[in-house]
Amino acid sequence: PGSWLCSPCPIGEYADIVGSTGCEVCGGGSPLWTTMRQLEVKGETRWVSTDGAASREACGCDVGARRISDSEELCVECDIEGIDCPGMGKVVVFAGYYSPEVLDVFKCSSTLACPGGLPGATCAEDHVGRSCARCAAGTTHVSSGGCMPCSEGDVVPLILVVVGSIVACTLLYALFDRAEEASSRQAKLLVGISGGLFVSFTQQMSVISILDLSYTPPLAELLRFVRLFAFDIEDLVRVGCIGFFSAAIRFTAKVTMVVVAMLLIVIVHIGFVLARHRGLFREREPVLIAVLGTVAMVFYITVTVAIIRPFQCDLNPNGKWTNHMYEELICWSRDGDADNQHLLMLIVSVLALFLPVSLLAKVVVLTRRFPAALRHGDIEFMSSYGFVFFRFRPGAHFYVLFLMGRSLFVSLVPVVPRPFVQVFVLMCIVMLSVEAANHIKPWRVAALNWVDIGLGCILNFYLLLGAFTVNVESTDVLGWICVSVTVFVVLLLPAISIYAVFKRTGVIAKTYRFFLCHSKADAGGFARWLKMDLIASNSIQGDVFLDCDNLESLDSLLSIVASEVHTLVVLGTRAVFFRLWCVGEITAASTNSVHGVVLELPGMRVLDEQAIENVDTMLPDLELLLDHGLAVDSIRAALAEYAAKPTVKVPLEISAHGCEELVGMLIDGVSQGTVCDMVGSRAPSVVDAKTLIIADATSLEARAAAHVLQKCLFPHTCHDTQSIPKVLPALCPLPQTADAALVVCTGGCLDGAGFLAQLLEVGDRPIMVLPVIADANFRVPHKDFFRDMDLSQLPPSPHGRPRCVDEVAHTIASMFREIAVSFSPKTSTASVLEVTAARTALRLANLRMRMSPGMTADGTESSSCRRQARRELQRGGFEESVTVSRSMWSSWPGELFESDFVADLVFDGEET
Repeated sequence: PGSWLCSPCPIGEYADIVGSTGCEVCGGGSPLWTTMRQLEVKGETRWVSTDGAASREACGCDVGARRISDSEELCVECDIEGIDCPGMGKVVVFAGYYSPEVLDVFKCSSTLACPGGLPGATCAEDHVGRSCARCAAGTTHVSSGGCMPCSEGDVVPLILVVVGSIVACTLLYALFDRAEEASSRQAKLLVGISGGLFVSFTQQMSVISILDLSYTPPLAELLRFVRLFAFDIEDLVRVGCIGFFSAAIRFTAKVTMVVVAMLLIVIVHIGFVLARHRGLFREREPVLIAVLGTVAMVFYITVTVAIIRPFQCDLNPNGKWTNHMYEELICWSRDGDADNQHLLMLIVSVLALFLPVSLLAKVVVLTRRFPAALRHGDIEFMSSYGFVFFRFRPGAHFYVLFLMGRSLFVSLVPVVPRPFVQVFVLMCIVMLSVEAANHIKPWRVAALNWVDIGLGCILNFYLLLGAFTVNVESTDVLGWICVSVTVFVVLLLPAISIYAVFKRTGVIAKTYRFFLCHSKADAGGFARWLKMDLIASNSIQGDVFLDCDNLESLDSLLSIVASEVHTLVVLGTRAVFFRLWCVGEITAASTNSVHGVVLELPGMRVLDEQAIENVDTMLPDLELLLDHGLAVDSIRAALAEYAAKPTVKVPLEISAHGCEELVGMLIDGVSQGTVCDMVGSRAPSVVDAKTLIIADATSLEARAAAHVLQKCLFPHTCHDTQSIPKVLPALCPLPQTADAALVVCTGGCLDGAGFLAQLLEVGDRPIMVLPVIADANFRVPHKDFFRDMDLSQLPPSPHGRPRCVDEVAHTIASMFREIAVSFSPKTSTASVLEVTAARTALRLANLRMRMSPGMTADGTESSSCRRQARRELQRGGFEESVTVSRSMWSSWPGELFESDFVADLVFDGEET
């Protein structure tokens, strides 16, 4: 009123009548409403705010806002991921996202399938369904993410895959079936281990490929290829051209591929047995088990990843979860899943998880049984399940559990929500794997340990590159991970300190109940004997430290004594107090208040005060101990303390009963605070013994080697009480039942009249002899040795005639016609001794077969002889059926079965 000049309405208001006295406010005054018009800016049409709006049609939502619906005049913030609001309530969906006409935004795995656009028109040509995940009828998916029209030859890839699978299964079975024809065991090991490492690396790469990481070519193309190892072959076989299959059917078919492959191997097995092995299904069963087990273990990651796919779901901008592999499915909800496909897939997945879980449980059981099977010479076990352990060096068979556990956790990584958490978890697993391979060095071929470490570093490098491409949706979770890692590192140091204090005070049991401090040259064999009896007592908590079994580095030796040992047992010999590292062990124990016991063995030299005072000249390399933090005064004090300790006197003639008595005194003496007594030497009876172990009674080390050999052979001979080897006491006549003798050869053994007398008695009777070299100092005597021999101490022959030099020489020469067994308790680990004992038991069985009375006149074995040898082997637990093919032997650890004694076991033309 009173104005003669009209002015335009401000932005956000309009007047639809010329000359109006006021302007109408758009949207009831909401700040997200405005007035807009279209302008062309640099060739691009945009909505811009404008004043002077002349109609209500100019009102609309501002840039960055959208209308809830066409029927409601209410604008809200455009805060949904994947969409853009250019103005006037318009909504545009970005490439890589999908939305139906009613705004409901989902993520897409490919921008080719979801190029973006207006809601309801966000799928590319020939793409249909939620997230544009399916190809239209008459088209099929390609690996790049698009769809292509079907053609007449699209069934060819499926045929090639089926034929290739049949050929691969046949070749794999043939490889195992003909394993005995391989020319080089080392080559087979190299190929087997390196092939396993490559397949494992490829499968871990396939897990990386299905994570939500953005790599650029050519690495992206490589990862797309390795997805085939995760059974993602739908694009390869062009399933869309074969027919329309729901997600549940496609998933079930993928899971059953493993079962189909195993059934195919069984069919191939039946064909091979009928065609090549005359229908001997029982004898060829280990080959079938080896092939099936190898396939299951090699593709463990692939199978597990395929099975858990229904659990791998991604969060979408609309708050709904869709399956990562089958994007058309909504997870954990009936909404949009009218056919309950996701529920069906979950049921199939849970049932199928029985396969990897049962395989893991089976491997755990086999790993627990493996040491006992090795000790007992269980050929059937090794023939069937040797494929699980043949890759690992002796003593590292447990590493298979780490590999299986690692594979299981790697397979479960895709189920973890949020990509950056997946990358973090997977990097931790790979780093732990690299450290384990570096620390344990498990592979039988040493060079492949470094290959394993290198492959792990490459995987971590790929993950590190992928970490830079991860879109961190929530920084809160990332922050909590960083804080948790920091807190863990900060608390680790005090936790270790508290643990060390508790161990020092005895609150936590120490690792080693006993530490055997000894001079290897003087008491290495007795230390092994003592450790075996201590462990067999089942009365101690913790292990027994023996350097052959437990020592990995001299740098850690003294720290082990100081913090991990409950009782230090010093085997007092001529040189123990003059050995540098023995003195270091004694000093570390004394300085850290570790309880100590001294066993006085024959010939022990006790240090006097002058020797202790001159310890710096007595030990020329004393600087090595000083470098480990030991002072000269501490060394003198420790030696004086142990020189004054009461001792347990161990007689030269100690028997198995005496050693058991010694073990009891050590265990009881720990609680009483002192051990001081004479160990008994009562010898067991050898009446009715068939197998004797003869050793030099004048040497404690020789006697110890004999008892260690007896204990190692016991599991292989316990089927027959008379066949259990027994150590022949000194001056004891041979029992009439004896038919085999194991002669323990040590340095100087032939100088003793008692040992020679027992050898001559063996030579006077039809007893088979197997020499056992237990000491590197033993030498087969030269003719000059016999020329200077004193025969006056030897008993006469059975005919009453004095012994002559030629007779003694002939007896010793006859003994060494058999290839000797090397059995060294001083320097060998427990696992090596077990393997050698198994070999010795088989040698004995071979000897009995060749020396039995069933030999025919022409030197060949009669059928009764062969039957007797079969029974002998079967009772020994070597094999239920004596006919064993070379392929079965190939599954055993490398050096255990060598041709020098395996090839001699021949029955009816079949190798045994």
